[in-house]
Amino acid sequence: AVSIVGRLTRNWKSGAASAALAVLLGVFFPALPWLADLSYDLPFAFASEDQLEEPVLIYMDEDSEKELGQPGQHMGWNRTNHVNLVRRLTASKARAIVFDIVFDAETTNDTLLLAAIRDATNAGTKVILGATIDAPSQSSRLSENYQILAPTKVLEESVPWGFAEQGRTDGVLRRHYRGYDDRGTWIPSLSWRAAELTVTNLAGSPRDSRWINYYGSSGVFRFFSFYAALNPELIPASVFSNKVCFVGSRPPKIPYSGATLTDEWRTPFSLFGKGRMPGVNLIATVYMNLLRRDWINEMSLPLQLSIMVLTGLVFGGGLTFLRPNHAVAAGAAGMIFIFVMACWLMLHLHVWFSWLAIVGVQIPTAVGWAVLAHSKRLAHDRDDLELQLASAQTALKQVVSATDGATDGAATFVGDGPASNDAATIVLQGSGEGQSMVPDHDLIRRVGKGAYGEVWLARNVISTYHAVKIIRREDFESDDPYEREFRGIQKFMPISRSHPGFVQLLHAGRNQQQRCIYCIMEVADDETTGQQIDPESYKPKNLAKEIKNRGYLPVGECVQLGLDLAAALEFLHREHLIHRDIKPANIIFVKGAPKFADIGLVTDIAATGQESTFLGTVGYIPPEGPGTPAADVFSLGKLLYQACTGLECKSFPELPEGLSKRADRDALRQLHRILLKACDEDVKARYRTAAELHGALTELRHLVGARAK
Repeated sequence: AVSIVGRLTRNWKSGAASAALAVLLGVFFPALPWLADLSYDLPFAFASEDQLEEPVLIYMDEDSEKELGQPGQHMGWNRTNHVNLVRRLTASKARAIVFDIVFDAETTNDTLLLAAIRDATNAGTKVILGATIDAPSQSSRLSENYQILAPTKVLEESVPWGFAEQGRTDGVLRRHYRGYDDRGTWIPSLSWRAAELTVTNLAGSPRDSRWINYYGSSGVFRFFSFYAALNPELIPASVFSNKVCFVGSRPPKIPYSGATLTDEWRTPFSLFGKGRMPGVNLIATVYMNLLRRDWINEMSLPLQLSIMVLTGLVFGGGLTFLRPNHAVAAGAAGMIFIFVMACWLMLHLHVWFSWLAIVGVQIPTAVGWAVLAHSKRLAHDRDDLELQLASAQTALKQVVSATDGATDGAATFVGDGPASNDAATIVLQGSGEGQSMVPDHDLIRRVGKGAYGEVWLARNVISTYHAVKIIRREDFESDDPYEREFRGIQKFMPISRSHPGFVQLLHAGRNQQQRCIYCIMEVADDETTGQQIDPESYKPKNLAKEIKNRGYLPVGECVQLGLDLAAALEFLHREHLIHRDIKPANIIFVKGAPKFADIGLVTDIAATGQESTFLGTVGYIPPEGPGTPAADVFSLGKLLYQACTGLECKSFPELPEGLSKRADRDALRQLHRILLKACDEDVKARYRTAAELHGALTELRHLVGARAK
């Protein structure tokens, strides 16, 4: 027998090995930059975004270019505009003006600008100018080979200036620029220079390590367009009075002189779909960190290592004494606790450390080790029990032999008996539901149901997932709709693999015993994981769900969607077939590509003078009824209308509210003109074929693409 002392000894050895491994991983993995970066980024997902009253941002944006008649990106504005802004803000008694602009090219107006800056300084308004380098740095330090793009010589010698925050354009900016290069030369940041001139009792040194405390995405600061800031009738002086005003560009235009990079940067909020931040917002954020003294500090290395060692010992050593389900539960609870505490420390105490080394490496390793160790212990104990059982069986046979067969029946308890057969029966009864309904397929879970049948997620004998549509006779009052579904499958199946815009029908059949029709098809993408199917959580992705989840699709996506579907529809019509039920719910995505599905109403194109059965979905059927290619074009037009506007098809031809705020509003209006023709109630005015609609969409794609360039 396995003694208690032996089990404890085995557990301690396993626990010590697990603890040592967890400690080593905890010490090593925080050094990985991507793991540390995520530890800094993720808590911002739970940060609140409050509107800040100070500072004030003034954007050199696209509207200002138009209002002031200035050139666009890389061209440089007339310095007279900046002279006027300095005078306007000085008259408004602004505390400081910080230009995130590189005045590196000499112009005839530099004398006027310098005079305006001197007048501002004499009036108590500080003016600070920006500088940058000719390429982005890879860290918060400058390499030995760099070239400064500073203000012109006359401005550099007379006006304070500083560097904009530096970092990789393809990475998240996380640290304050520390203001010195590898040679020890101090080159202050623009944020530090502004704080130095406007903040009383500025804390610390510019060389101190500080991490940026983002207050939110781009919209947390008050901002105005450059042209509006010049006009006292639009913005009163009180708005700028005693305020630090930051002046810079706003994407997508970069209208300051000397710019070589897009002045738009990734932040932790970019990871959560909130876009990039203009450079002037970033400089204002760092300035506010210095003003409010609420930057984020990294936990000291000795303290971080101590935490990693402690968690490695606790989880690595402790979980090996628990059963697997208890170890998993304890590990999950520990991960949640560490995550919550890390977020709380960062958001409330402004302290962070590489906590993902614990949550993502140490604890999962400890849980895995505990489960593996428990399995090995069970295997060892099972071997011991089998030896004991074999000894007991031998002793029992000897007893039976000694009693002259008095206990012949006792042997039935040792060998295989009826209980084994019962267990096998239970296993068979627990097999997938509907196994006999569809050959060689287990129906796992129903994932859709409509008026004409059910759709099931199924797995075949080689573990490949398919979609199976089942149409039951009992769901219909007569044979007509039941047989119509079969005819639709019959007509569509021969061509289903001939075009990428059709869902592929792999097999179809009838089950006469259960009175149903089944059709085996390729499976649609999962809404989140694509073709990586998890049967427990699988949700098929279709266009209706995409529109509901996203509100609407951008025009570029809609045009491509229309091109793909129009091409498939034209192919269907060339085969002398029509769909009759085109709507968002009947467009699925397979490997990201849209495909026509639910083909139960597919039939032959109606001959001239022949009426087609009035079937389809209300709102997508044209006034003349279904049965012709032009009717399918009408339905496809209504589908694209829903996709690009997010409105119901009954709202056609209305345009959505807030159209002026959409970046693709001009392209949407052009697409809307195409849809007006596609959905014209007069069939003679409509596109006659899907090919004509495809041609119109192709022209729009080229036009929109050319304008984007």
